[in-house]
This record gives sequence, C-alpha cells and structure tokens, in this order.
Amino acid sequence: MSSVAVYHEVTQWIAPLTGEGRKRTEGIMAKKLHIKTLKCVEQEDLTLDDRIVVYVNGDPVNGAAFDDGQSRYLDTVVSFSSEAVVKLVEVDDVDADDVLGVHTVRSGSGVLEFTRDDAHYQMSYAISGD
Repeated sequence: MSSVAVYHEVTQWIAPLTGEGRKRTEGIMAKKLHIKTLKCVEQEDLTLDDRIVVYVNGDPVNGAAFDDGQSRYLDTVVSFSSEAVVKLVEVDDVDADDVLGVHTVRSGSGVLEFTRDDAHYQMSYAISGD
C-alpha cells in the first residue's frame, strides 16, 4: 500500500489535521518541529497492524499503519512557541486507545523513544528557529 493510501486510510479514523486552535496561535509561533521518521521496532497490537497517530500539543498531525520493523518518512512540520508535547497513540477499535509515550521537546534534534504498553517506536526530529 502506498504512503498516500495509508495516509488517506488513517485520516478516516483521526480528526482533521487543521483546526481553530492552530489558527488562533499562528502569529506567535517562533519555532518549528520537524518530525522526520517514525520506526516501529516492536508493535503494540499482536494481531493486526498498529494504527498510529502522532499528536503535537494536543492536535493530531500525522498517522500511519505499522508492522514490526517498518519505518516511514513522515516529513511533518509543526509550529510552536516554547515547547512541543509529542504524544504517540495506537488507535484500537475494540478497546481503549493506547498511549505509547509522551515527550516534551524545546530545542535540538534527536530520536524520541516511545516504549509504553510493550511497544517500541523511534521518532527522529529536529527543531529550527531556536
């Protein structure tokens, strides 16, 4: 399945990626978070693909389906003022969604590790404008 097809599949089960909250704060954003890649080292769901949604400061900004070992280039840029709270969620149909981890970033670049609920994901990122 192409990354475009996966993105369109994912947008069917997450909220729209633009919203009033982002529009209200556009004028004060000085920094940009560039989410580069997301790699699934070990998925959370044992029977199906993990359906992952990436949130930044409470807004869904990207999502994709993953199997063990898969890596995707997300190439997502989000503006923020002083800090960005990045949360990774695995969406479930049958039971409650699983929060795989939360990180707060302010500057620099690196790899964030999300390891809750027996899953393991690695997200590469860089911050500009700081």
